[in-house]
Amino acid sequence: MPEAADFPIIFAIGYGVLIAGETRRPLCLTGDRTAWDDEWGRLVEREARLKPH
Repeated sequence: MPEAADFPIIFAIGYGVLIAGETRRPLCLTGDRTAWDDEWGRLVEREARLKPH
């Protein structure tokens, strides 16, 4: 696996999706909306739907 500094975000997200799918676990990505560049496309926001454990 590449060093953390060399691990592109798209691969990190893909890896997270893969692990979540393989383990049949929910995946929720969160972050700072102001960091999203509008040139990347439309950001879809949803209300959190977390279930208590």
